[in-house]
Order: sequence, then structure tokens, then C-alpha cells
Amino acid sequence: MTGAVEWPKFLDGSTQQWPLSHSATQPLSHSATQPLSHSATQPLSVSLLTVRNETRWPVDRFVGFVVSVLLPTSTLFISGCSNSSGDKAAGIEVVSQDANYFDASAANNDVTTRLEHDFGLLRPGEKVRHRFDIPNDSDQDWTFKKFHINCICTVGHVSGPQVAARDTGWVDLEYRAPSSNSDDQRAIQIEFDESSVPPISLRVKARIRQPVTVTPAELNLSRVGRGQIEERFFEVHNFSEHDWTTISASAKAPWLSVTTTSVPAGEDRLEPRQIWRVVVRARTDKLPSGRHEGQVHVKPVSDDSLESLAVPVMLVVASPVDAIPGSMFFGTVHPGESSTRKVLLSFASTSARAAAESIRLEHDLGYALDLSCAVNSDRFLELSGVLSPSAPRGIVQGRIIISFGQQTLPRLEIPVTARVENGS
Repeated sequence: MTGAVEWPKFLDGSTQQWPLSHSATQPLSHSATQPLSHSATQPLSVSLLTVRNETRWPVDRFVGFVVSVLLPTSTLFISGCSNSSGDKAAGIEVVSQDANYFDASAANNDVTTRLEHDFGLLRPGEKVRHRFDIPNDSDQDWTFKKFHINCICTVGHVSGPQVAARDTGWVDLEYRAPSSNSDDQRAIQIEFDESSVPPISLRVKARIRQPVTVTPAELNLSRVGRGQIEERFFEVHNFSEHDWTTISASAKAPWLSVTTTSVPAGEDRLEPRQIWRVVVRARTDKLPSGRHEGQVHVKPVSDDSLESLAVPVMLVVASPVDAIPGSMFFGTVHPGESSTRKVLLSFASTSARAAAESIRLEHDLGYALDLSCAVNSDRFLELSGVLSPSAPRGIVQGRIIISFGQQTLPRLEIPVTARVENGS
């Protein structure tokens, strides 16, 4: 196949040529997994075609144009993101890297030029593009060799295989925002064939937000003593395109209640246009000890296009008193010798600790175990056990029973274990 293609001239009058060739053992393909095919009765013949490119069109557009001349029904596209080296973006190798690669380059001062762009506020999954100018102020041409990327960014197009001396090239960077709310930063590092040219770092950042954003996304009330009222809050941020009249918030557990107030918002375009604070209160007086889960549903009023969001609320109701650790283990003890161990009695509140003024200690190990209890702080009592075994050898097992005068405090049972062995 032969032919002539007329191109607009370069602004500086220079020209470039790219040969296109095809081998019988290497079929033309439009993707790595879908090779172009042709009928056996209609052999495909592609002769060497050299086309003069006198434009500033990207190389990948030129290649796509030539293929469309040869095969009008096929399309060739070039991906800029791969998990292995060997991918090409405009004939330039693309290598996937993790964040450690870029951190190491920064620590070693490998990069002298850093170009940055802030995409601002984006929606999860949104695709955007930015063109970075690559100025070459030296007297040497720069030849693109590799793009080191992470796979949330891709190199779409480049100005050409080289950036001429005293000229400016460009790189189009395509970015897809992550699927969840985050403040994201990414980097691409350009490596050149010329060893004297240091790499160039292209960095982008974005603030990814849903129209209705809740922060924090969940409430964890941790350990709360029974009978206490625990209070936390979260905020609802309006990142949509218009104001809301207000929001509705409703608790979906009988031990939860909520109140909502409006909070002044900042004037920065990256900040939410409106903010509401939702105060969540948890009552524990009717809840047993253990883990409890609930939800608070929030929804903007006057905007039916936005769905309700469920905010998880997790609560752990602590026992009024716990033994830490839950057992008294003496390890190896020799007959005629004494060994001491201690256990803290932890109270969920100072009021629970006050209810422990009357305490009774019992055990089933006879004269072998001596117990005492002392005040450690306003929330702790310290239980001491001294074990003096008389048996020559064997396993000692028993239990300590702790009872309190107030019926609001449960009875505790603490296992006791020791190994008795004769001394060497």
C-alpha cells in the first residue's frame, strides 16, 4: 500500500518521521488481549510506510490514523496503566510502581523538578485530565524513556518522543478518583534516555467527597459502664451543588437518641457549603454487659435525589467490675516456699467503686493461699494472693470468689493455678 498524507507544518518548520512496519509473525493488534484478525482468503499485506509528521499531534493519534488507513473497520488504542513493564504510551515504556518507589526517589533527591496540580473537589470515581508542560531550558534534547506510575493515574498523550532543546513539551495525565471519600495524592515520574537529565515528578492531588459526607463515618463508644449516658457527635457535610433546607436524623435503636444543630461552614470552595452536627446519646441502664450495635439514619430534606445514609454506632457496656487478669497463675512453686501474685479489680465508674466498700473474699485452697485486698485508686482495688504449697509435687487448682455488699455488683470468680515441684 502506498500513498501520501498531507499534514499541517510544525510551527518551527521542523519535521519528524515514524516508520510503520508489520511482520507476518506479529499481527497488528488493537489491545493486548484482542489481536486483529483477517480472513485466510484475503491475505493482509502491509508494506513499509513512512509518513512525514509535520504537526504537534501526539504520536498515538498518528499511529491510530495510519492503522485506520490500512484497516478502516479496526481501532488501535494504547493503555497507559499496567501491572507489568512493557506497556507503551506513545511508544514510551510505562512501568507500574507502588508508593515506596516515589518515597525512595524523594529521599534520595533523585528528582530536581516537581510539577504539581490540584484537581480540587471531585466525586468518587470521577475521571479528569490535566496537561503538564515540560520545559527544557537546556541545550540538549530530552528523549522520553519511561513513565513510572501508580495505576490510579495514566498517561494519555505526550507531545512527542522528545522535548527539543530550548523548547517545551507536554504530558497529558489522566486521573480517576478513588471510590470512597479521601484526600488523595498521586505521582508519576518521568525518566529520560539521557543520563544527564534528572527525572521529573508529576504530582496531582484531589479531595474526593460524596454529595452527602459523614465524618467520622461511624461512632465507637468503646467501654461504657452500665447506667452511664455516653455522648458523641458526627457531622454531615453538604458537598452537593445546592443548599439544603435542613437534614433529618433518626436513631434506629431504643437506647440511642439524637439532636441536630447547624454549624457555620467556611467559604473555601473545597469546604462543604453547609454543615450539621448530630449529637448521639447512648443510655446503658437497661443494657446487659457486652457489645451492642445501632444506627443513625441521616438524609437531606428537600432533596429526594439523595438517599439516606446509615451511620453505624457501636457500644460496649462494661461489667461494673472486672478482674484483670481474669486468673491468678503462680507458675512453678517449690514446697515450703511462698509465691505472690496480684489481680486488679477494675470498676466501670467511681460510683461502682464506692459500692465495693463491703467486700468478701473466699477460696477453696485452705491454708495454702492467703488473700488480702487494698485500695489502688478511685477506680481500682488490688487483690494479692500468697501461695505456700505443702504438697511435694503436682498441680494446684482452685478458685477465688469475691462478693460485694451491694447487689448492683456481680460476684466474681477467679481461677487459681500452680505447679508444685521439688527444688533441685
